Amino acid sequence: MLRDNYNYLKEIQNRWSSDNVNTDMPSGVVNSFDAYGAPLWQKASYLRLKNLTLGYDITRLLKVDKISARIYFTGQNIFTVTDYKGFDPEVENDRASYPQQKTFSLGIDVKF
Repeated sequence: MLRDNYNYLKEIQNRWSSDNVNTDMPSGVVNSFDAYGAPLWQKASYLRLKNLTLGYDITRLLKVDKISARIYFTGQNIFTVTDYKGFDPEVENDRASYPQQKTFSLGIDVKF
């Protein structure tokens, strides 16, 4: 039985117990081996598109000589490909972190 006040991932419901021995999730009980040791290790390799900006100069479409304009899209933390079951493979201590937020922006940059 886990006796702290942490929020856990859904997978923790399938942890080892005497009634549930066919699982690869450790029990969560602190023991002399190491509470954060080998049973909890997992591959944390990942591929992430962290920042992307796409823009297009629309000055020619405006047909005005003294104005330049650009339309753009910017995204942060667009996607992550991983088999890691925690929040974020980039963070060392997953228990004390939040998932990185995704941010998308669409804008127009006009210069007179």
